[in-house]
Parts: sequence; C-alpha cells; structure tokens
Amino acid sequence: MYVPLTTQKDRITISLAVDGCFVSVNRARLLLQEILEDMFSDAKQKSIDSYDAEMLGNKLSIINDVLFDAQIMYELTVGNNTIPGTDIHLECSKRALDIAKCEQLGRDLYDAAKGREDEAALMEARSEALNLPDREAIPRLEALLTLARNKKNATPDGANIEGGNK
Repeated sequence: MYVPLTTQKDRITISLAVDGCFVSVNRARLLLQEILEDMFSDAKQKSIDSYDAEMLGNKLSIINDVLFDAQIMYELTVGNNTIPGTDIHLECSKRALDIAKCEQLGRDLYDAAKGREDEAALMEARSEALNLPDREAIPRLEALLTLARNKKNATPDGANIEGGNK
C-alpha cells in the first residue's frame, strides 16, 4: 500500500472530491465480504442450489454496479471522461438538466400566462412545446415565456391581441 505525502488542506480537498464514491466502494466491499463469509468460508466448498446461485449472481451484479458507478464518479470528478461508461453518464446528466429546465420553463410560463387575455393561446402553445423533445421544447418555451413576460396581450405568434403586430 502506498500513502502519498499530503497536507491537511490536500486531504480536505481529496475528501471532498471522492468521499461519495468511497462510501459506495465500502458498501460493495461489505456485501462482498458477506458473500465470502456465507458462501466460501468453509474449508470444503459446499454445493449451492439454483436459488442460492441466483442470489449470488444478483449480489455480484450489485457489487459490480456499485464499483463501476464509484469508478465513474471518481473519473468524472478528476476530469477523465475517456474511459468507457463516462460518455453515457455525461449524456444522461445533460438530459437530466434539459428535463429540469423544460419543466421549470413550463411552470414559469403557466404562472406568467395566468389571468392574461391571451392565456388560452399561451397554454395551447405551451402544451404543444411540452410535447416536443426537451431540447426542441426549451427554446420554444423560453420564447413563449419572454413573450408572456414582456408583452401585455401578445399571442404566441407575436401579434398583439388588440390587432397590432410585434
């Protein structure tokens, strides 16, 4: 085992960066230790039935997943996105941000349109936008929200309800 020379400031930085993944590593280690004790501690290897084999496989799959997730967490924390698996995690993170942004824009637009003369038109345009993939919906929702916040009685196409144009 190698323990690098560090200062307290270094150790705090390291701890803040990787504690989360090592909590997962420890959980996986404890589960693996349980498997080793339950299944392999006898001097003579005992036979296991199909149920125990299935449970063993499930536990090993969980351990593998936890260790993989911990590795990905570490790799992304230190900025290494070149190992297999990091790309899908980055894409899912982007997707989650898009989902959150789309939902927030939808709520904000709902609130901004309340009580306006053009509320029905804005809600219809909002509904149409929310039926699009998030990355397409976001710019439409942003435009509708800007419209709802900046113009008193504008329709989603930008015309004024009283008959004037943009």
